[in-house]
Amino acid sequence: MKFWISVVVLCLATANLQADERKITRQMKEEQRVALVIGNNNYQGDLSTLKNPVNDAISMRNILEKRGFDVIFAKNATKKVMAKKLKKFYQEIGKGGIGLFFFAGHGMEVENSNYLIPTDAKLKEKDDAEFDAIALNRITKKMLKARNRLNIVVLDACRNNPFDRGGEGGLATISPPRGMFISYSTEAGKTASDNRSGNNGLYTKYLIQNIQKPLNIYDVFKQTQEDVHDNTGGKQFPAIYDKTIRGKFYFTLPKTTPVPDPEPIYEPVVKSDKWVVVDGLMYQNQPFNIQDKENYDNQQNGGRVWEWKKFFGKDAFDYCTNLTLYGYNNWRLPTRKELKKLLIPNSLDSHYFIKKEFLKNMPPLSKKYKFATFWTSTLKDSSYAWYVRFDNGYDNWNLKISKNYVLCVRGQ
Repeated sequence: MKFWISVVVLCLATANLQADERKITRQMKEEQRVALVIGNNNYQGDLSTLKNPVNDAISMRNILEKRGFDVIFAKNATKKVMAKKLKKFYQEIGKGGIGLFFFAGHGMEVENSNYLIPTDAKLKEKDDAEFDAIALNRITKKMLKARNRLNIVVLDACRNNPFDRGGEGGLATISPPRGMFISYSTEAGKTASDNRSGNNGLYTKYLIQNIQKPLNIYDVFKQTQEDVHDNTGGKQFPAIYDKTIRGKFYFTLPKTTPVPDPEPIYEPVVKSDKWVVVDGLMYQNQPFNIQDKENYDNQQNGGRVWEWKKFFGKDAFDYCTNLTLYGYNNWRLPTRKELKKLLIPNSLDSHYFIKKEFLKNMPPLSKKYKFATFWTSTLKDSSYAWYVRFDNGYDNWNLKISKNYVLCVRGQ
């Protein structure tokens, strides 16, 4: 009896693990990823020129773009350019998801505060950094204020002592705010190799290699730490400061066992006015989840709230997950990008046209607006989710307890 109980427990644990993996995979595919990548080589004044930061920044940009990041990029950036790029970065991560800041170049510590140095900084002594460089703690505070799910800071910014005339080098140790992951190319108070014999700094070289492996974020940086340590004979040891809280994160998603499409429960409907395929995805074309007939007849804002479980046990996710339509029952809520594929831009202004296949069955939002507003699975934060308006193509976010229509998708 004990044996069979153990088998049942093991099977349940395996099933739960697979479910968790599928949940993580879905989240990774749906949430926004934004990165700011800066590499500075050509320093002015007394600061020494570096060989590889720009190469590192280009390599990081390329690998991150292949993994779904929208990358804001700058090389040999002045303080004005860095400030401009940072402002855009803060705005984008405020929309939710993952934010990553990568800087390669000169960095320095002054009275236990860390500074990232733009190319036009005119530093005669370390104290000038307060005025001519950009404080790291200001960057992390701004990122934290965005309230997105996870922020990552990667600094290959202690290549060598910025001052040829000597003195201490490296960055000061840091205690990152909760919800943030930070890594230095070497431990606090030490300097890292610029690897002048290679095309990348040693740290970035191994980091890029490990980003391509299906490892959780901590394991990516832990493996990088080991690789750098072993290949420098222990002279360089990257620092890791992990204060992550919610969920896992993978640069490269682990492979999960594919779930085959279920057998149709009944003969599927194949009429072209019932569904539309766009870029390999099948979109529901009717009905659009009118919550009740009275709301629809009165042309009120019907549909469902994004998160309804707290009140009546029903929500937008449940509607799609439990939907059986055209013989399929593997529907889901579309992402923000997927839903906007149903719109085509108007060449005359900033509005969009809805694809003609959806015109016939489109429910009205109200007497004032011709087309409805639909939920997406993309989150801004724990309280807000993104929606897309089909009257003008605009997207925005709203409280999860607000009502919008639901249009489901399947495939990929």
